[in-house]
Amino acid sequence: MMTQESKRTLPYTIDWLSNLIAEDQVFEIRGLGQHKYSGFFDYAHIKDAAVAALNLSDQKNRSGQWECHGVYWTLNPLDPSVLSRRANRIAYVGKDFATARDADVIRRRWILVDCDPVRTAGVSSAEDELVAAFDMICDVREHLRTWFTVDPVWCESGNGFHLLYRVDMPNDDAATKTVKDLLRYLADRFDTARAKIDTSVFNAGRICKLYGTVSRKGDSTVDRPHRRAGVSERRHAGAEGRFILECEQN
Repeated sequence: MMTQESKRTLPYTIDWLSNLIAEDQVFEIRGLGQHKYSGFFDYAHIKDAAVAALNLSDQKNRSGQWECHGVYWTLNPLDPSVLSRRANRIAYVGKDFATARDADVIRRRWILVDCDPVRTAGVSSAEDELVAAFDMICDVREHLRTWFTVDPVWCESGNGFHLLYRVDMPNDDAATKTVKDLLRYLADRFDTARAKIDTSVFNAGRICKLYGTVSRKGDSTVDRPHRRAGVSERRHAGAEGRFILECEQN
């Protein structure tokens, strides 16, 4: 059952999905927690996708615990045939049910830069930890202004910050190496004892926190509350940029 807060968030979630997803794009929504949930959607069913994602984010099990600690979406366009796995619906999936793989991606539409604060595993971020991640992502965005021809979409993951750079790249080994090298370069340059760049998010089939849903790591406490992910700036979300990457240039 969707909470009142999620009902207020629904139009916003539909809006950002409509702007970040291409009209011919098939994408997956995946819920992770005690169980795994998955569904595939096309652009014509974005409202259905948003409703399903927010319902999943707010779902509790019989013991009153949150069913999922996070709800995610696949950044890059998937082969349209995967829609038939679970067409425009979300369902519980066991370990043998197929979710999106790197090989299912037909092109790279986004590069994700993910900055998280260093903290104890399995808990939400404290406010001072978020500040450390915010300061780092600001420095990263400023540094990358000469690397991309468009500004990124700025997002809050609930426990850290994302930069989404709109690109048009093939899904091949060369592109994978390019993105992997970029994230490694940023980590080497900007990582501190308080915040780090996630270097694991280079793969084409990467899932990303679905903005509008709630990040629920651990229990929600006064010092470490559960927070709703969101898109802060979406400039150039529909315009692809040219990626000028030379990891050795600076």
